[in-house]
Amino acid sequence: MKAIEPHDIARTVILALERMAFVLTDEVSSEEAESLPRTSHHARIQITGPNERILIRLSACTGFLTEFTASMLGLEHQDIDLGRLGDDALKELASVIGGEVVLLLGGTEAGLRLGMPETLVDPKSHKPDHAPEVTCHLDAGDQLLSFELFDVSAL
Repeated sequence: MKAIEPHDIARTVILALERMAFVLTDEVSSEEAESLPRTSHHARIQITGPNERILIRLSACTGFLTEFTASMLGLEHQDIDLGRLGDDALKELASVIGGEVVLLLGGTEAGLRLGMPETLVDPKSHKPDHAPEVTCHLDAGDQLLSFELFDVSAL
């Protein structure tokens, strides 16, 4: 996998969130992320190419997912039913983040393809055995969004 700096992907995702849902976020450290609400909504998406397979795991706390879903759909927070809308919003966000990573890695010119996103009921059962190559944490008004990139080419 071509090296990606965590700050570069965080900046790219921050701009994408602002463009698509008017959600303002700041990159935070792992230590700062620990003081934010725990994530309880998870999704993943894969990127494949001639010589690579990259897994992106996305985790959001309920407050972040509610704000993102409401902003993306133009609804009020109290009108959001995460049981009905949350999974689709999270998968849409996974697709956007995956697309941004594809572009950072060289896009279609590099032969990269983005898979279909899926939500995870038990995120631990879908986690590779090694540490992620990139981890990013974003704070949206004391609400947490985290994502990890794993190079699973050799698996």
